Amino acid sequence: MIFKTLKLTQPRPDVELHISGTGIREEMRPSIIDRPQGTGDRLLMFFHDPVMLEIDDRIRQYPANTLMLWEDGTGHYYGNPEHRWRHSWIHFHGRSAAALLAENSFAAGSPLIFARPGVMEEYLLNIYKELTGAYVPDTVILKNLFHCMLREMDRTIRETAGPAIPERIFRAKAFIEKNQTGKITLQQLAAVSRLSVPHFCAEFKKWFGVSPVEYQLRIRFELAKYLLGNRNLNITEIAAQAGSGDIFQFSKMFSKRAGQSPSAFRNTLR
Repeated sequence: MIFKTLKLTQPRPDVELHISGTGIREEMRPSIIDRPQGTGDRLLMFFHDPVMLEIDDRIRQYPANTLMLWEDGTGHYYGNPEHRWRHSWIHFHGRSAAALLAENSFAAGSPLIFARPGVMEEYLLNIYKELTGAYVPDTVILKNLFHCMLREMDRTIRETAGPAIPERIFRAKAFIEKNQTGKITLQQLAAVSRLSVPHFCAEFKKWFGVSPVEYQLRIRFELAKYLLGNRNLNITEIAAQAGSGDIFQFSKMFSKRAGQSPSAFRNTLR
């Protein structure tokens, strides 16, 4: 599903941060967008498909997963004249915009590869909901979402400076984390990644060092340790909340990992 809203306004020097609009996976027919004067604000755009960009008066093709930032007052030239293409974007301006971008090492006019578009898309969706919801958009919420988006994108760029972890494998990892206490099959995870089960398992272990099943068990173990700090919960309740309906299997799993029973571990927390 594509989400898009845009209401361009004349930038005002007294505004701390104004977000004019955002788009998520907007699909375009084969075309080139050429705005020599830009739109008067800053534009951060991610291209899901190969794209033509004009940088320093030179037009060349860049690969899918290219991220581009345009400063206010600069022209925009982008698109693909031969194929349909998708892009996600956000228009913004304001006093704090430059500081937030500099703080997170975003350089205007310098395309770079961003390997995890889901990071950007999640924040763009929340910004979209705030801009288009039933209430008047809250400027504090918008600023916090925008700032957190830049920080997490910056962290992702720095962490993936080496070989990029495929986005499809991150989707499966996020699926496990979201459903950490539920029953998840390898077939489900492989479908999320659009891979066969053997290929998915091999890819997941290659990038994260453990199997998908082991990764979920580790998350459950950490959750169980946290829940054991709440003395209003008995061991049976904790086992259920940590994804195990069998108290004996839970105790066995916990003891194997912690080197002591859940009750003994709870006593160490006093």
